[in-house]
Amino acid sequence: MAGISLAATVVMGSGMYEGYLLSNPVIGRNAFMVKYAWENVFPSIIWGTKPADIVAKGIGLDPKVLLRDMTPTSKNIAKDILKIQGAFTLRSIIAGFVGIAQIFNLVSQGTQASQRYADSLYTGNEPFLKNTISERVIRFAGETSDVTLMSIDRDGEHIIPVVVEPSLWRKTINLLSRDGTIPVFWAVPRNEYGHTEHWDGFKIDPKWFIKSKSGKKHLIVEGDSSVGEEALALAEEHSNDLSLQEASQGFRIIRDMVRQNKTPAFEDVDVIRVLLADTAAPLVMGGGHRFTLKDFLSIRKEVDILIDAKKPLIHSILSWAKEYYGADARGHKNIVFDTTNKRYFGTIKKLLDSHGFNIIELGQVPLNEERELPRLVYHDSTVDTVNTIKMLMDASLVKHTRCCALLDNKEGLEDVQNLNKSLPGNEVHHICSAVIYDDLFRKVRSLVRDDVPLVDIQQQVDDSYTM
Repeated sequence: MAGISLAATVVMGSGMYEGYLLSNPVIGRNAFMVKYAWENVFPSIIWGTKPADIVAKGIGLDPKVLLRDMTPTSKNIAKDILKIQGAFTLRSIIAGFVGIAQIFNLVSQGTQASQRYADSLYTGNEPFLKNTISERVIRFAGETSDVTLMSIDRDGEHIIPVVVEPSLWRKTINLLSRDGTIPVFWAVPRNEYGHTEHWDGFKIDPKWFIKSKSGKKHLIVEGDSSVGEEALALAEEHSNDLSLQEASQGFRIIRDMVRQNKTPAFEDVDVIRVLLADTAAPLVMGGGHRFTLKDFLSIRKEVDILIDAKKPLIHSILSWAKEYYGADARGHKNIVFDTTNKRYFGTIKKLLDSHGFNIIELGQVPLNEERELPRLVYHDSTVDTVNTIKMLMDASLVKHTRCCALLDNKEGLEDVQNLNKSLPGNEVHHICSAVIYDDLFRKVRSLVRDDVPLVDIQQQVDDSYTM
């Protein structure tokens, strides 16, 4: 900016000097000099000049009175003509080279600033815009989170994902941020949720608070600690994407932000911590004592609402099986589980056996009998699951009405829905963990709005998947 100011001063000064040399010492001369200089600022860039007589007429002056006769009839007039040409050359050089260079510099600086903004946005470090979106929910999503993608698909910018690896979220960020123009997420490195320096710039907007019917203000913080890289959280033991410690540290950071803000808008704000996890997962202490995750969290009071990641899925599978066989079915109620995952097969078999269903694997009974049995289909990716169902139908190995697809994300759900559009009559049944989990997160938010006490919310959540 300083360079442009200097260049403009030189160009204006040269133009005024030209106007001085072109004019007689009469009334209106100073106004003419300024106007002449200003009118020739931009023409100077292309080595141009607006006629002095036109400028004079434009401000109501008589050119015949104001302007000198510049015919070189004397030595002095010739010298003045050379001075005018010199001033013209100077302003043209300054405007044409320095001015353009400064303009390019400004454009470059603007481009660089835009790139810095985009880099900051896509790395999850750009502060959110204020007073834009109301009732937002903070979601700790780890590296990947199918339920968070489902939540964003349903609720858009009302969900603020806090992620570990932004590059894995690029497609979603592009859509949500309107191609990188609006900050919509935050990033925290793995195992560093509790480091305050990674939260610099994360400013909570009072508009995010969810108000209940009684007028109470709540900030809801959710965490997805279900299995991130596998399709369903059905194994007895698994490695969580978002660890308990990361969730706990993140909850504490957000709660401290609210408590330390002394502005009126933050008075009496309740931070409600909701965690999705396998409540029966074992936690073994140093001396060997074992806790379930549910008991451990209850003692430590790390969360307010705990959503089980396993029971809702088993509940949905049982509901499908009971609907298929009917409430009064007797004898062997076999279900073929089409999967290559040994851990999941064992888990499903153990849980459904206790409810009177016999889980068998492919090849365990003759093919003609196998064709007549209901079939659960699950593979380690949703794409494989959907493809397997299509293959079974193409090979006439099972009717589509006997299939139940176990899915984990919205893409797989959309694939099955598109498949169902092409099928006559009844559809392929499907159970999508992302939909189930998001429905439970939504249920909690709805009950919070209704002023339901936290202990009753927990009970209602538990009751929704009681088997």
